[in-house]
Amino acid sequence: MEALVSVLFDIATLLEMLDENPFKIRAIQSAARALEDADLTALGLEEILALPGVGKGTGELIAEFHETGSIRQYHELLQRIPESVLEVTRLRGLGAKKVRVLWQELGILSIADLHAACESGRVAAQKGFGAKTQTNILEAIAQYRTAESRFHLHRATREAERLCKQIRPLAGVQGVEICGGLRCGEETVSHIELWLCCLPEDVPRLQTEIANLPEISHITTHNAVSMQFSTPSGIPTTIEFSPRSAFSLRFHALSSDEHFHAALLQYCLSKNVATLSAESEEDLYRQVGLPYIPPELRSNPDVLLRSDIHAAVTNLVDISHLRGTLHVHTTWSDGKHSVRQMAERARALGYEYIAICDHSKTAVYANGLTEERVKRQHEEIDALNAENVGIHILKGIESDILSDGALDYSDAVLETFDMVVASVHTAFTMTPEAMTARLMRALQHPATTILGHPTGRLLLKRKGYTFDINAILETALKHKKIIEINANPHRLDFSAENAAKAHRMGITLSINTDAHNCDDLELMRYGVLVARRAGIRSDAILNSLGWEEFRERIQQSRS
Repeated sequence: MEALVSVLFDIATLLEMLDENPFKIRAIQSAARALEDADLTALGLEEILALPGVGKGTGELIAEFHETGSIRQYHELLQRIPESVLEVTRLRGLGAKKVRVLWQELGILSIADLHAACESGRVAAQKGFGAKTQTNILEAIAQYRTAESRFHLHRATREAERLCKQIRPLAGVQGVEICGGLRCGEETVSHIELWLCCLPEDVPRLQTEIANLPEISHITTHNAVSMQFSTPSGIPTTIEFSPRSAFSLRFHALSSDEHFHAALLQYCLSKNVATLSAESEEDLYRQVGLPYIPPELRSNPDVLLRSDIHAAVTNLVDISHLRGTLHVHTTWSDGKHSVRQMAERARALGYEYIAICDHSKTAVYANGLTEERVKRQHEEIDALNAENVGIHILKGIESDILSDGALDYSDAVLETFDMVVASVHTAFTMTPEAMTARLMRALQHPATTILGHPTGRLLLKRKGYTFDINAILETALKHKKIIEINANPHRLDFSAENAAKAHRMGITLSINTDAHNCDDLELMRYGVLVARRAGIRSDAILNSLGWEEFRERIQQSRS
């Protein structure tokens, strides 16, 4: 069903290129976004059709896909517009209308055609484009070609976990685990890696049974120790078969950077540990006199040489440490669920507090809150807190940082919020100097609590804007502001490298989901992976604090 989301977005794009009914186009896009946010494998057709944002017309398309695996309208549209032209719309910064001009005015039928037209200067000469746009297109093409072989962490994780669930009950399987980049928490991955423990004589039979599972679409190779295939959505996958006797060392190798694993073996030799045999990775480290080093920290061999290695690898933040969820959107702006629904799901997940941070008024595209609507939302939150729904609900806002660095409301309105997440959503192409000044001014504002998705990047789609990272971190430290690690797997912003730098300076960080529906609240795990790769302790994370200590800390940021 994941292919359905792509088909719906493509139908909307094709209709836009043909200048069809804009209301119909928006309806299809809205439904596609609703499906994109849901785990479709866990839902039946009726549940999918009942999702917010799925209307009657789009529901008919979904039902047709569910019944036949295809949508007739999609193929009819492709008879009018070549599929290679549709692919051009997937480039960053090129929407349907611009691609229509390139197609109809310049005869561009593919990304290869577009690249050649840019190289020859034809795009720059086209009315409405210019030299800067041409340069941006060339950058977008390079990024797209790189992204074609990479996958977002949540998408690959979801498919890997489904595979493990189907494989574990098979006779002869002693264990199956996710390893590789997924286990190490890499920002994006090129493939899924699984380790399967079994007896060597069971491998041929297990390979046959695995090949017949619904999560496997195409077997590429297989031999006595491994098999390679693709998942239905096209993610390359490798399963390595290994006996229990080789468990710890091989599993460690599959869950570490190759240089780190080689350094560990060299360390063993230096300690005169000639033979390694252990039932677990923990036992493996114990044999060589080292504390257990989690997979997220196995990207750099230098960690093995640290004098403070015990402190560096213990008490890393874990999802069980988090007491609250912040930066949450609701139906007041562009979210899919109400304040009550988001609060109740957060409570069910074990959180003590939740900060509702809908978009501010400048974000008209996201139904941002006017001052009057802010007042009405606060009345609703006060009523829910008075009702005692089992979780503390904070009045927050995600305030746009305007081009000059100002926040999006008057100081009087900003004072009515319990916390303010200040974020950049527009004017990404400012000079590094101007962007640095813009962010610094926002951090210096007393109302600012958290700097949201600090670089503005979208993984596999958009680079972040450029600024002086050291100046921003120094400003945040001076004014006691918090830096967000945005857990949305399309962002994961701050990066682990930047988060580690902030942590070393003593800056408090916050792991926020930027949730736009109830299910998004469970994206927290991906932000935790970033924090662990950065080596961040739980006591340096804002939302690991209990309610009273948390309130005291956010007040410090506003004083």
